[in-house]
Amino acid sequence: MLGTYAVDDRLLYGQLHRSGTGGINTLALGAIDIALWDISAKWYNVPLHRLLVARRESIRTYGSGIDLFLDSDALLDQVDKFLAQGHNAVKIKSVGTPRKKISTVS
Repeated sequence: MLGTYAVDDRLLYGQLHRSGTGGINTLALGAIDIALWDISAKWYNVPLHRLLVARRESIRTYGSGIDLFLDSDALLDQVDKFLAQGHNAVKIKSVGTPRKKISTVS
């Protein structure tokens, strides 16, 4: 990647993606992808949201947190917080059997 043009994010992302996905690689890909978007926005001297949603004034978002082991009350508090922040949806992660997962989100 050294010497590669940083604004050519598709080329860089392709190189990174071929290095493998899953586990720590996925986390690294996400961090580098964010950095590349930031570099591009600075290069073109535009706000980042203009690069991300050039044809829209707003986008839908969802709230997501580390909620694997929250009890029901704490999980509901977290959901309320995300909705109060203006998110349109919430991503909830759950552990256990499918029956346990269904009861968590019910």
